[in-house]
Amino acid sequence: MSYSEYKDSGVEWIGEIPVGWDMSIVSRHFYLGRGRVISKEEIQNNLGEYPVYSSQSKRNGVLGCIDTYDFEGEFVIWTTDGANCGTVTYRDGRFSTTNVCGLLSRKNIELELRYYSFLLNQGTEGYVRWDINP
Repeated sequence: MSYSEYKDSGVEWIGEIPVGWDMSIVSRHFYLGRGRVISKEEIQNNLGEYPVYSSQSKRNGVLGCIDTYDFEGEFVIWTTDGANCGTVTYRDGRFSTTNVCGLLSRKNIELELRYYSFLLNQGTEGYVRWDINP
């Protein structure tokens, strides 16, 4: 499909969008959340099979594995600070995340979270402040 005709989005910073597109608020389509504080000591004292994702680890985001989980299903996760700030990943299964990770899950079963993970990962770098602790 070629987008040769555009219309005003109604949002100043977005500008024009293709005529066939609609604007909508994120909360209409997605649930937004965040992980919780999970210390290395908690992980060491509760070793198990469920990954704990964090922005502080380079092992595919896995800080460690514990015997319980906070989330189950498909999610888009992004890191909110630290050396890997702005990294967006698709996760499916049972897991937990630390408080430095945001989570997005869908309200509408027709939305493909892998696509949104890819899409969001393309634009996060511009929002990370590299002159301070990201």
